[in-house]
Amino acid sequence: MPRQVLLLLELEGPTWQQAVSRARENAARQTAAAAANPGSEQFAKQAEAGRARVAIEETHASRLFVIDAGLDADALRRRYPDRSRHLIVRGSVRPAERGQDGDHHLAGHISQIAIAQVNVPFALRPVLEPLRNAPRPVPDQQAPRYEVQLAIGQRLEPWIERVTTLPAH
Repeated sequence: MPRQVLLLLELEGPTWQQAVSRARENAARQTAAAAANPGSEQFAKQAEAGRARVAIEETHASRLFVIDAGLDADALRRRYPDRSRHLIVRGSVRPAERGQDGDHHLAGHISQIAIAQVNVPFALRPVLEPLRNAPRPVPDQQAPRYEVQLAIGQRLEPWIERVTTLPAH
């Protein structure tokens, strides 16, 4: 059964850097395999897909990763005091069994992040409104369109403090 907990998210931290590194390493392996098999369309497609995954991971995939969980917000904040990098939100975890090569252990699986909505102050709506109906860009073909500064209140309710439109590349 899922259990309600507090999740600690980290922005652009070591876990995100590891995800980008893994994507780059996989792409390098796939590119090397394609070079070793010059006539193989399958290896060429895998190499191209690997490069696309790197582009997505670097520019479009979330830079927020859950790195810890607990029941006490104050204890989490003491362990992770940098509010510019660490965010505490409500969520649910459930037990999961992980295993490789016959070695199994119990782990947690995040089943939900409990943010139903984010308050957008009226003054910021003119910046976001044009983006509402705009077609979603293909991840590896367009850079992010805006940057948002999110704040979390004492009751862990999120709201947008600032929106910055980014220049088109």
